[in-house]
Amino acid sequence: MPAPNDVVDYLGISLTQREKTNLISGMASPRVRRLSPGTKLYRVADASRAQSATSKVDGEAGGWWVGQKAFKKMMRYCVQEDKLNRGLGYAAREAAAVLFGWSACDLLIEAYTTSNVKIYFGKGNPQSEGGVTFSGWDDIEQWFIPGLGEYVASAGGNSHTKLSEKGKSVLTVYRTCSLRSAITSTESFR
Repeated sequence: MPAPNDVVDYLGISLTQREKTNLISGMASPRVRRLSPGTKLYRVADASRAQSATSKVDGEAGGWWVGQKAFKKMMRYCVQEDKLNRGLGYAAREAAAVLFGWSACDLLIEAYTTSNVKIYFGKGNPQSEGGVTFSGWDDIEQWFIPGLGEYVASAGGNSHTKLSEKGKSVLTVYRTCSLRSAITSTESFR
């Protein structure tokens, strides 16, 4: 649990100072909206970090997500426009401006909300590393949910992610699957 002086209020949502810094550096002009129960969310993460015993953030518990509309645009791009056959992981990297150093983009997490939850939404900020800039797609809306950090496994193999500071379950992960590694297939694009 974060120290009380580490928690700040930003646009009516409580989050840690670290989460606020992450949000501001990753999203241009964030706004707030409420997601209703049953809203589907998608996240592309790093499988090696999600499976690591020393990982500080479970792949399923990260704050950055997209909704169904954005996910369908990424899938459509893979089918109709990806002439180099780089795959969904790379499409997500381009669409959401995810740097190579942040994630291998080789794990897909699908979830839905189990209760009302306030989120930040907006377009990703351009990100650069090693002379490569990912600007994000203009028509992709990213979602940031602060406080996702406690991964809980329950009987029957079901699992869910909780808001760690409030202890209230807000997401249920219903599918996690690996994607073709975006790192190995895109080495020449760096």
